[in-house]
Amino acid sequence: MKISTIMVIIGLAGFPLAWINEQNRFLPIDLPYTTTIASVLLILGFSSLDLQKEIRIPRLAKLLGDASFSIYLTHFTSMSAISIFFSTASSLAIPNIMLAILLITASMIGGVFVYAFVEKPLYRRLRKRTKRMEIVVVQN
Repeated sequence: MKISTIMVIIGLAGFPLAWINEQNRFLPIDLPYTTTIASVLLILGFSSLDLQKEIRIPRLAKLLGDASFSIYLTHFTSMSAISIFFSTASSLAIPNIMLAILLITASMIGGVFVYAFVEKPLYRRLRKRTKRMEIVVVQN
C-alpha cells in the first residue's frame, strides 16, 4: 500500500478518533489540533494520489462537489427548519446521532435541489447572455 493511501486512511479515521478523544480524553490533545492533523493528512494524501494517476470520481461525489456552494448557502436554513420541527414534535424520541445524520443528509439534499433547480439554470442563462454580449462587442 502506498504512503498516499495510508495518509488518506489515517486522515479519514482521524476525524471520528478526534471526536472520541475529545469525549474520553485518551490523549491530552485538543480537538482543533487533532482535526488539523487529520485534515493535513487528507489533503496531502489526496493530492499525492491525484498527482500519481487519473482517478475516477464517483457520480455522487461529483454532484456534491458541484453543489457544494449551494449546500453551503442553504445548510443553515434546512438544518434550522428540521431542528425547529423536532423541537416542537418533542414526543418523537430520536437519538442525537440519528438526528445529526438526518440534519446533515437533509442539508445536502436541500443544497442539491437548490443547485439543480436554481443555480444551474441561472448559470446557463447568464452564460448565454454573456456570450451574446461578447458577440455584440466583437461585431462593433
